[in-house]
Amino acid sequence: MLLCFSFITQIYPTWAQGTAIGFTNMIVMLSGGLAQHGIGWILDELQKQAFPLYPLENFRIALSVLPLCLLLAICLTLFMKPRINTRG
Repeated sequence: MLLCFSFITQIYPTWAQGTAIGFTNMIVMLSGGLAQHGIGWILDELQKQAFPLYPLENFRIALSVLPLCLLLAICLTLFMKPRINTRG
């Protein structure tokens, strides 16, 4: 998330940075909300019993999405090229 904001300030001109940062912030907040619903959906799909108690293993499986997203973010940062700031 922090890389996105610093990357945007380097890519977009000064007059468009506010809009670009606002749009990026919207995407970041939307992805967090969708991740919560996705993890809840995985928990519900793993639950095969009628009573509402979730075993610890179901939580481990459902929350394994978070480290996978972290690994994906690390891999994506390897493809980012540093830009030289030419705006003096």
